[in-house]
Amino acid sequence: MNIEKYNKVGLFFMLIATCLFITACPHIAYKAIQEDAERAKELNERKPDYSQNSSDKISLDRLELLVEDDSSEQRNNCKNLDTLNNFGASQEEPNIANIVRNSGKMRGLYDSNLDTNISNERTTDSLRGTAAYLPGNHRMDNDSVQNKTSSQLSIESNSSVNNTINKQSNETVLPWVMKINSIHTDDYPNSIELRLSVKDTAGRSIAGLAPPNFKGKGKWQDYWHLLQDSCGGVHKITDFFVEEISEKSDVQNAIAFVLDHSGSMGEGKIYLLNQALARILTALKRQDYVSVVKFAGKSFVQIPLSNDKKYYVTKFKNELKEKPDVGGGTRIYDALNVGIDELAKAPAGYKRSLILLSDGADNSNKSILDSAIKECKKHKVSIISIDFDYDNQLLRDVSVYTGGTYYKIFSIKEFPFVFRDIYYSLNNYYLVRYEPPKCAGIHRVNLNVQLPNITSINASDTIYYDKSIITQFDAAGTTAMLNIEFETGSAKLSESSREYIIQVYEVMRNNPGIKIAIHGHTDDVGAEEDNLILSKERAKSVRDVLISLGIEQNRLFTKGFGESQPLVPNDSNKNRKLNRRTEFVVLENE
Repeated sequence: MNIEKYNKVGLFFMLIATCLFITACPHIAYKAIQEDAERAKELNERKPDYSQNSSDKISLDRLELLVEDDSSEQRNNCKNLDTLNNFGASQEEPNIANIVRNSGKMRGLYDSNLDTNISNERTTDSLRGTAAYLPGNHRMDNDSVQNKTSSQLSIESNSSVNNTINKQSNETVLPWVMKINSIHTDDYPNSIELRLSVKDTAGRSIAGLAPPNFKGKGKWQDYWHLLQDSCGGVHKITDFFVEEISEKSDVQNAIAFVLDHSGSMGEGKIYLLNQALARILTALKRQDYVSVVKFAGKSFVQIPLSNDKKYYVTKFKNELKEKPDVGGGTRIYDALNVGIDELAKAPAGYKRSLILLSDGADNSNKSILDSAIKECKKHKVSIISIDFDYDNQLLRDVSVYTGGTYYKIFSIKEFPFVFRDIYYSLNNYYLVRYEPPKCAGIHRVNLNVQLPNITSINASDTIYYDKSIITQFDAAGTTAMLNIEFETGSAKLSESSREYIIQVYEVMRNNPGIKIAIHGHTDDVGAEEDNLILSKERAKSVRDVLISLGIEQNRLFTKGFGESQPLVPNDSNKNRKLNRRTEFVVLENE
């Protein structure tokens, strides 16, 4: 009887709970929809980091003419050069189709249907609820497409860019912006190379700022106002060369597209991503080598590296008809290694660029990243990262440490434009070459360009490169040798050696996950047993200085090898000096 009573009570409460759940469901669903809508709205209000007009050019002499002519009629012709904030507020929306069709080399980027609204029913359902598909918001905000230029993609987030020019009445006439796209340090300390763009605020490249097609007044050096490379002090570089590179320069590219096809992307986004890639493939130059790698739970090569344009365009377009293979987690670094292996097959002399797009974090360990960066340096591969709505610091890192560029995008409608911007930048840029100061540390490079007759019209950008003896991406086993000297037959450090030990201290302070072994080596002067003891004592002396500076003892290990591992034969004073050395070996770098 009691059991039956309890059953009835339990049933009663179950019925009440069910009713409450049914009543709450619409409210829960409504709240979820509201949150999705707010998120989509937030994404749509953010600005992309490049311009739709990136494949258009304006000559320097034309810009100077616009600046010098004060007539109101001429100013009216400058409306398309207005400030970043005002440009997006233009009443007349630019026709994207005309911009692309009139851009010469990039004309083949799009097919005849250039409407930014997507009409394909196959994608609409899976994309509904994203920024581009909110009800009543089918067109991406004009301001969000055109309001920023690629100069705002600087590695330094607080890069100083002067975008304001005042003339007589506070009217803004001609701001321009600079973006250092990449820095190449392979030939350090002999030379450093910067690749950069200078654009007006409509996103058009400014041509004629340097040889071989200089269009300015006077000397080209008058426009390149300031170059500094700061490490251990500010070093003004007075002797540097600038060259304008364009399609006419016949740049040879090898490009690997490494694209995220994980479950978080979804079929709709992947479909649009592949459509955008199909278009850019048709625009590549015939001599370019191309590979396409896709990744999710695993990576696979969809198109092996080839410069047979008919083959890779046809193959890719045929496979667009197939349903996207979506699934698994994001395995970025596995895919990077696959893409690097493809680019390693490119002929010597080709500029090797890996274009990586992902919308999430990788679940691999850091050692895979270390390996990828090491392989990039070995095969001279630059990684251009496209971070799709995730704020992935590791995507920034791989770009910085391989001399590449980092893009941040927020909308599916940016796919075709970001590909176009990247490819255009690979073939059109200013190359700056100079001899850097020798400094084992992080270098800060600042470059400024200005109109010499109007100093207020200038633009600058900043980028970093790391020449520390050990960097955060040096894998276990990496060895650095420093010219640390001791008094003859003693473990007492010379005064000049302290600056080298401080370099090691800076590395370990900035990278708390690094553990280092200090190895001592001697020449063959003296008894072998005595040299072994001396090498151990010298390694401990270096360790003790690092500990006194604040490095934890459990991150430092010492070992002496005496004269047993000479670098060169001990047959001269010069060689013996090379063999008397202290090595710093990375044990862990988490």
